[in-house]
Amino acid sequence: MKKYIPSLVTLSGLFCGFVAIAEANYTKSALLILIAFICDGLDGFVARLLDVKSEFGKQLDSLSDIVCFGVAPAYLYYLLAPDDSIECLIFPGLIVLAGAARLARFNVLPSVHYFRGLPIPANAFFFIGIVLAIDNDNELMNNLYDHKMLYLITPVIMSLLMVTAKIRMFGIKTINKEFKNYIFPLVLVIVFSILWFLYNWAAFPLTIAAYVILSVFYTLSTRNEDRQTIN
Repeated sequence: MKKYIPSLVTLSGLFCGFVAIAEANYTKSALLILIAFICDGLDGFVARLLDVKSEFGKQLDSLSDIVCFGVAPAYLYYLLAPDDSIECLIFPGLIVLAGAARLARFNVLPSVHYFRGLPIPANAFFFIGIVLAIDNDNELMNNLYDHKMLYLITPVIMSLLMVTAKIRMFGIKTINKEFKNYIFPLVLVIVFSILWFLYNWAAFPLTIAAYVILSVFYTLSTRNEDRQTIN
């Protein structure tokens, strides 16, 4: 029976994603997506611990991810729409489409020690942060998203970041004993701490923006190393 345990963890996260959509409550839904994120990390850990990794679990994990980190945050963002126009429905939908494309690519490409483009959970935290900041009357986010054009452009930019393979996004897998490989995550943690103190919930989207910028520098540094290795 132990081979089913990781899948049960994954399905628990998927259920949280469904309830997050059904509740359509900024605070409750964000908390449920956070629980789904914990389940997303826990299922892989349990599978490795029990030595029951499988292709089925990998596919189920991706299906869960598209609901929890694609559909759920996109729907919450749609609820912030400044009006009922068709473009305010279409543009948040790009988050779901790009997230699905990213996950499909992840499943068919060989594993590497970095992320190809923005991970879909990071994208989810970006939009959750916007939603919670506005719901809690954050002045910065209220002023920014008082403009319809920014509301429409944001999903486009984030979707492009998810599907691009040009930017190597650092993560847990990039950390090792070499200073240059853990300095980027360390800097990001420091940035988040400062931004949380200054802007509260707005720290989430601002930190993801910092993550992208730092990853550009990480990409440049690792590609230079690749060229030196080839030469």
